[in-house]
Amino acid sequence: MLAQRINAEQIDALEIDEDAYEQATDNFENSPWSDRLFCYHAGLDEFVEEPEDEYDIIVSNPPFYTEDYRTEKATISIQTADAKTVYNFNSINDFKNYTDEIIEDVNNQSLDEACTVTITMSVTVTVSGGIPGVVGGEVSTTVSGSVTASCAGAVAAGKKLRASLVEMAQG
Repeated sequence: MLAQRINAEQIDALEIDEDAYEQATDNFENSPWSDRLFCYHAGLDEFVEEPEDEYDIIVSNPPFYTEDYRTEKATISIQTADAKTVYNFNSINDFKNYTDEIIEDVNNQSLDEACTVTITMSVTVTVSGGIPGVVGGEVSTTVSGSVTASCAGAVAAGKKLRASLVEMAQG
């Protein structure tokens, strides 16, 4: 599109990713402006080490980041009158897979019939992107909730809370 808009003698492009470089080269060769387009297979840091030409304009199209730069953290805390236990997870899948077992363990504890349990859960999803040292950003979303129930009702209440948090975090 840049070749359509400006009358530059030469337009050079940089592409660090091998597959994207091959695609750019093919696109350039099939373009009506192929005589003015050239793609270097290099990163910006490599390219600027040996500048052969001066440029009138430099246009940047920062990379698009996918889930590779997504982090997930989750916690569950079980509190009774006697103790508090906290479990940490590094993925929503682990949180989903192990939460039932943790919550159901409440039934296995020898607690009196009048006991109450507070279950607190938190799920955080962070997406980071940018070019190190140049530009970047991070967006985090945290959903959390807490439920206090009788020991007999804790399992059902905890599972319902977990399902709601996972749906919100992944939605």
